[in-house]
Amino acid sequence: MTDYLSTPLQEKVIALDHQIQARTSLVTCGYSLGLIGAVALYFFFPFQLSRVGSVILMIALAHMIWKVYEAGAPAEADTDSWLAQLRKVEAQIRLIQSLIYNLPFVVGTNLFFMGLPGTGSAESKAWLDCYFLLGSVAFLFGCYFANQRTVRQELLPLRQELQKYSQLQTCQSNSVDC
Repeated sequence: MTDYLSTPLQEKVIALDHQIQARTSLVTCGYSLGLIGAVALYFFFPFQLSRVGSVILMIALAHMIWKVYEAGAPAEADTDSWLAQLRKVEAQIRLIQSLIYNLPFVVGTNLFFMGLPGTGSAESKAWLDCYFLLGSVAFLFGCYFANQRTVRQELLPLRQELQKYSQLQTCQSNSVDC
């Protein structure tokens, strides 16, 4: 890694790098399979609203693959510097904290489900659609709160350590007492 970081901090940064690489690989594979599934749903279900939901899912999955790759990719050539590590942590925080990235999944999934024909009365199909919507929104908020917990417990303390270290390095390079 780098000679600049203290050993415990360096170990945390290395562990984060491994997590980012594993998450990027897992998400890319999973979302790619989901993308293939959304394309299959588009072709096998000829209902107008279901097709709109499939297209939204395809766009959301492709966008999420790009965002995860972008947040995990090195931002600059010198990936060993503490500043690059701080930027990487901040990119992960922005990615994980955002709820907006997951909204297209909820919209696309619900449009697809609502576009499917029901087997009973129109009223029972409407209730089923409402229950599905409530369940998917509850699932979205569950994921959101789990992500917020992860950020608070893992990434924010690491960012604070890197920021303290950057201040210390700035003071030492300027030969100023901090």
